[in-house]
Amino acid sequence: MSSEIEFLDTAPQSAAPIAKRIPFADKNLAIEAKGRENPSQRPIFVSRALLTRIVEHSVSDLAHEVGGVLVGGHYEDNGTDFIEIEGFLNADFADGRAASFKFTHRTWEDITRRVEREHEGKVLVGWHHSHPGYGVFLSHHDTFIHQNFFNLVWQVALVVDPLRMELGFFQWQGGRIVDCGFYLTGAPGR
Repeated sequence: MSSEIEFLDTAPQSAAPIAKRIPFADKNLAIEAKGRENPSQRPIFVSRALLTRIVEHSVSDLAHEVGGVLVGGHYEDNGTDFIEIEGFLNADFADGRAASFKFTHRTWEDITRRVEREHEGKVLVGWHHSHPGYGVFLSHHDTFIHQNFFNLVWQVALVVDPLRMELGFFQWQGGRIVDCGFYLTGAPGR
């Protein structure tokens, strides 16, 4: 038996965006800018309901880091690339400790099956994990995960501190992982 870990493809990943209308064009959608806006960043869109689910998952264990993957699409509208987070899968079988989070081989197997079954045609647009009481940042180990498993230029990371009730997104920009803003979507008047 080999001591090397085999990493599975979690979903078909494409570097080319799929054509789709950007959420700004939907007049039936309320959009709220959150965090640091930067015109050179790739816009990230997530619904209020989905982000609430992710935060609820983060609050589910305040003594250990928890996480999962962000599912959706890498889209393009009139020359503007954007990310739309359309689903979330918690990382069952992950190794969450007080100050670290690791995807295990079993986690990747489970995520692969669940993406195919529950989010057909979607791709992994990023990942999420919590930092209970530590703030919103990417540690050296978090950066390693992002560089090695979420290294397509459009893949993002979301960190939630469930004790401070803070969160933030990170994305690739100029070969570096930087913190960035995002757009919260929902029905008008909410």
